Amino acid sequence: MLRRQEHAHARRFAPDSGAAAVEFAIVSLLFFYLVFGVLQYGFYFFQLQSGGAAARHGARLASVGIPTGGCAAFRDAVKGQVGTVDAAQVSVQLTFSPSATVGRSATVRVTFPITRFGFPFVPLPSDTIVEEATARVEQVESTSCSTG
Repeated sequence: MLRRQEHAHARRFAPDSGAAAVEFAIVSLLFFYLVFGVLQYGFYFFQLQSGGAAARHGARLASVGIPTGGCAAFRDAVKGQVGTVDAAQVSVQLTFSPSATVGRSATVRVTFPITRFGFPFVPLPSDTIVEEATARVEQVESTSCSTG
């Protein structure tokens, strides 16, 4: 008797058996969109912070004098601070305002493309990161890096 009631109960609810799969498909789509968005934006903000740190490092180096290796060593030192992007894709620009004299300012601008994880449905604010930092010049050794 108990078996007959179980089968009758199961047949009565049989049309709803696919509802859970449909609900899972809808909810999982939103869940994965959120997870991938968190991953992409987390890495975007990490790159934004490392670009800012590279610009601040470059401004500090420029304010105390360009390293003895010259312009190439200066650019390599700044590019090395970015870390997550190939150094060939990083652009470093140093300008002194108004001139390279003690008490004036040195501005370093670091530009590089963001790294996308390939999630086309996650929009980002821009395709490049541009960070800039300024420091007071304390010592002048070389101004050969002032352009480019």
